[in-house]
Amino acid sequence: LLHRTAYEELEIEGSYEAIEINEETFGSFFEKAKGENWTGFSLTMPLKELAYLSADSSDELVKKITSANTLLNVGGKWVALSTDLLAFKSLIDVDKSAKVGLIGGGGTARAALGALSGDVSSVDVFLRSTKRLDALQMAAGDTKLNIKEMDQINNNYDLLISTTPAGVLDSYVDKLAGGQGTFFEVLYKPWQI
Repeated sequence: LLHRTAYEELEIEGSYEAIEINEETFGSFFEKAKGENWTGFSLTMPLKELAYLSADSSDELVKKITSANTLLNVGGKWVALSTDLLAFKSLIDVDKSAKVGLIGGGGTARAALGALSGDVSSVDVFLRSTKRLDALQMAAGDTKLNIKEMDQINNNYDLLISTTPAGVLDSYVDKLAGGQGTFFEVLYKPWQI
Protein backbone atom coordinates (compact mmCIF):
# COMPACT_ATOMS: atom_id res chain seq x y z
CA LEU A 1 0.00 0.00 0.00
CA LEU A 2 2.81 2.42 0.91
CA HIS A 3 4.72 1.93 -2.35
CA ARG A 4 1.63 1.86 -4.58
CA THR A 5 0.38 5.08 -2.99
CA ALA A 6 3.78 6.72 -3.52
CA TYR A 7 3.75 5.63 -7.18
CA GLU A 8 0.30 7.19 -7.63
CA GLU A 9 1.24 10.44 -5.88
CA LEU A 10 4.47 10.75 -7.88
CA GLU A 11 2.72 9.65 -11.10
CA ILE A 12 5.14 6.77 -11.62
CA GLU A 13 4.00 3.87 -13.77
CA GLY A 14 4.73 0.68 -11.94
CA SER A 15 3.54 -1.93 -9.54
CA TYR A 16 4.74 -3.18 -6.19
CA GLU A 17 3.78 -6.58 -4.87
CA ALA A 18 4.87 -9.06 -2.25
CA ILE A 19 6.53 -12.24 -3.48
CA GLU A 20 7.35 -14.94 -0.93
CA ILE A 21 10.93 -16.12 -1.44
CA ASN A 22 13.23 -17.86 1.01
CA GLU A 23 16.98 -18.42 1.19
CA GLU A 24 16.73 -21.59 -0.92
CA THR A 25 14.66 -20.04 -3.73
CA PHE A 26 16.27 -16.58 -3.84
CA GLY A 27 19.12 -17.52 -6.19
CA SER A 28 16.93 -19.06 -8.89
CA PHE A 29 14.34 -16.28 -8.59
CA PHE A 30 16.99 -13.57 -8.92
CA GLU A 31 18.68 -15.26 -11.90
CA LYS A 32 15.32 -15.48 -13.67
CA ALA A 33 14.48 -11.86 -12.76
CA LYS A 34 17.75 -10.64 -14.33
CA GLY A 35 16.39 -11.70 -17.71
CA GLU A 36 13.09 -9.92 -17.14
CA ASN A 37 12.12 -6.24 -16.96
CA TRP A 38 12.41 -5.63 -13.20
CA THR A 39 13.35 -2.20 -11.87
CA GLY A 40 14.30 -3.53 -8.47
CA PHE A 41 13.40 -5.35 -5.29
CA SER A 42 13.11 -4.62 -1.63
CA LEU A 43 14.00 -7.53 0.63
CA THR A 44 13.69 -8.40 4.27
CA MET A 45 15.33 -10.90 6.57
CA PRO A 46 16.74 -13.44 5.98
CA LEU A 47 17.58 -12.27 2.44
CA LYS A 48 19.63 -9.14 3.24
CA GLU A 49 23.01 -10.88 3.15
CA LEU A 50 22.10 -12.76 -0.03
CA ALA A 51 21.08 -9.49 -1.67
CA TYR A 52 24.45 -7.97 -0.80
CA LEU A 53 26.32 -11.00 -2.15
CA SER A 54 24.22 -11.21 -5.34
CA ALA A 55 24.60 -7.62 -6.51
CA ASP A 56 27.00 -6.48 -9.21
CA SER A 57 28.00 -3.53 -7.02
CA SER A 58 27.21 -1.94 -3.67
CA ASP A 59 27.44 1.54 -2.27
CA GLU A 60 30.04 2.20 0.43
CA LEU A 61 27.52 1.96 3.29
CA VAL A 62 26.38 -1.47 2.14
CA LYS A 63 29.98 -2.65 1.89
CA LYS A 64 30.53 -1.53 5.47
CA ILE A 65 27.50 -3.39 6.87
CA THR A 66 27.55 -6.32 4.37
CA SER A 67 23.78 -6.21 4.17
CA ALA A 68 21.28 -4.79 1.69
CA ASN A 69 17.52 -4.53 1.68
CA THR A 70 17.22 -3.08 -1.83
CA LEU A 71 18.42 -4.29 -5.21
CA LEU A 72 18.14 -1.73 -7.99
CA ASN A 73 18.57 -2.43 -11.71
CA VAL A 74 20.75 0.35 -13.14
CA GLY A 75 21.34 -0.20 -16.85
CA GLY A 76 21.30 -3.98 -16.48
CA LYS A 77 23.63 -3.99 -13.46
CA TRP A 78 22.23 -4.73 -10.03
CA VAL A 79 23.21 -2.31 -7.25
CA ALA A 80 22.76 -3.19 -3.56
CA LEU A 81 21.54 -0.42 -1.23
CA SER A 82 20.44 -0.21 2.41
CA THR A 83 17.45 1.95 3.22
CA ASP A 84 17.61 0.31 6.67
CA LEU A 85 20.80 2.19 7.50
CA LEU A 86 19.37 5.46 6.20
CA ALA A 87 16.18 4.96 8.24
CA PHE A 88 18.13 4.24 11.42
CA LYS A 89 20.32 7.29 10.73
CA SER A 90 17.29 9.57 10.44
CA LEU A 91 15.38 8.05 13.39
CA ILE A 92 18.10 7.62 16.01
CA ASP A 93 19.24 10.69 17.90
CA VAL A 94 21.50 9.86 20.86
CA ASP A 95 24.26 11.56 22.78
CA LYS A 96 27.80 10.21 22.49
CA SER A 97 27.56 9.06 26.12
CA ALA A 98 24.18 7.28 25.69
CA LYS A 99 23.96 3.72 26.94
CA VAL A 100 22.91 1.71 23.87
CA GLY A 101 22.02 -1.96 23.55
CA LEU A 102 21.47 -3.95 20.36
CA ILE A 103 19.77 -7.33 20.18
CA GLY A 104 20.78 -9.44 17.19
CA GLY A 105 23.66 -9.76 14.76
CA GLY A 106 22.10 -10.01 11.30
CA GLY A 107 21.80 -7.51 8.49
CA THR A 108 19.37 -5.21 10.28
CA ALA A 109 21.60 -5.14 13.37
CA ARG A 110 24.56 -4.20 11.20
CA ALA A 111 22.52 -1.41 9.60
CA ALA A 112 21.75 -0.06 13.08
CA LEU A 113 25.44 -0.26 14.02
CA GLY A 114 26.41 1.49 10.80
CA ALA A 115 24.01 4.30 11.66
CA LEU A 116 25.33 4.53 15.24
CA SER A 117 29.00 4.35 14.19
CA GLY A 118 30.80 7.39 15.52
CA ASP A 119 27.67 8.71 17.26
CA VAL A 120 28.09 6.64 20.44
CA SER A 121 31.23 5.42 22.14
CA SER A 122 30.07 1.85 22.76
CA VAL A 123 27.17 -0.55 22.20
CA ASP A 124 26.26 -3.68 24.16
CA VAL A 125 25.35 -6.38 21.62
CA PHE A 126 23.24 -9.36 22.70
CA LEU A 127 23.81 -12.40 20.48
CA ARG A 128 22.60 -15.97 20.16
CA SER A 129 25.77 -16.84 18.25
CA THR A 130 29.10 -15.13 17.56
CA LYS A 131 29.31 -16.32 13.93
CA ARG A 132 28.63 -12.79 12.61
CA LEU A 133 30.99 -11.04 15.00
CA ASP A 134 33.50 -9.95 12.32
CA ALA A 135 30.73 -8.37 10.23
CA LEU A 136 29.36 -6.61 13.32
CA GLN A 137 32.81 -5.20 14.14
CA MET A 138 33.20 -3.91 10.60
CA ALA A 139 29.76 -2.24 10.67
CA ALA A 140 30.49 -0.60 14.04
CA GLY A 141 33.60 1.21 12.81
CA ASP A 142 35.16 3.07 15.74
CA THR A 143 32.27 2.29 18.09
CA LYS A 144 33.32 -0.27 20.72
CA LEU A 145 31.20 -3.42 20.90
CA ASN A 146 30.61 -5.20 24.20
CA ILE A 147 29.42 -8.70 23.26
CA LYS A 148 26.93 -10.29 25.62
CA GLU A 149 24.91 -13.49 25.66
CA MET A 150 21.14 -13.33 25.16
CA ASP A 151 20.39 -14.36 28.74
CA GLN A 152 22.07 -11.12 29.89
CA ILE A 153 19.40 -8.95 28.23
CA ASN A 154 18.10 -6.16 30.44
CA ASN A 155 16.23 -2.88 30.11
CA ASN A 156 18.88 -0.57 31.56
CA TYR A 157 19.54 1.42 28.35
CA ASP A 158 18.88 4.87 26.98
CA LEU A 159 18.24 3.12 23.66
CA LEU A 160 17.66 -0.60 23.12
CA ILE A 161 17.23 -1.82 19.53
CA SER A 162 15.81 -5.25 18.78
CA THR A 163 16.56 -6.70 15.33
CA THR A 164 15.74 -10.37 15.86
CA PRO A 165 13.13 -12.42 14.00
CA ALA A 166 9.66 -12.94 15.46
CA GLY A 167 9.63 -15.16 18.53
CA VAL A 168 13.29 -14.80 19.51
CA LEU A 169 12.62 -12.35 22.34
CA ASP A 170 9.52 -14.10 23.67
CA SER A 171 11.35 -15.80 26.53
CA TYR A 172 13.08 -12.52 27.54
CA VAL A 173 10.02 -10.25 27.75
CA ASP A 174 10.09 -10.14 31.56
CA LYS A 175 13.70 -8.88 31.49
CA LEU A 176 12.69 -6.03 29.17
CA ALA A 177 9.65 -4.80 31.11
CA GLY A 178 9.77 -1.44 32.84
CA GLY A 179 12.67 0.15 31.01
CA GLN A 180 12.98 3.94 31.12
CA GLY A 181 14.75 4.40 27.80
CA THR A 182 13.57 3.97 24.22
CA PHE A 183 12.88 0.46 22.94
CA PHE A 184 13.16 0.30 19.14
CA GLU A 185 11.62 -2.88 17.68
CA VAL A 186 12.09 -3.48 13.95
CA LEU A 187 9.51 -6.25 13.58
CA TYR A 188 6.39 -5.37 11.65
CA LYS A 189 4.90 -8.85 11.48
CA PRO A 190 2.98 -9.63 13.57
CA TRP A 191 1.90 -6.01 13.64
CA GLN A 192 0.35 -6.07 17.13
CA ILE A 193 3.40 -6.51 19.36
